[in-house]
Amino acid sequence: MKDHFDVVVVGAGSVGLLTAIELTLGGARVLVLERLAAPSLISKALAIGPLGIEALQRRGMSAAIANAEERVRGDEAVLETGRTHVE
Repeated sequence: MKDHFDVVVVGAGSVGLLTAIELTLGGARVLVLERLAAPSLISKALAIGPLGIEALQRRGMSAAIANAEERVRGDEAVLETGRTHVE
């Protein structure tokens, strides 16, 4: 018997995984596809908007958000590589 899915999410980054989680919690059968063999250590986004923050807070991630905010100094963000990004 073949598996059947309601939704296919392409990309297992932070947005793809959160989308898959939300859909699964809503009752959908979700398949996540990712081309990389291992997780990337490099962030693809420099910011999360207000609605994204609210979605993460609903899932109990307020402490993780606060921890990440501590690594941002003014308009300069410290990246995982130790380098900075200045707007």
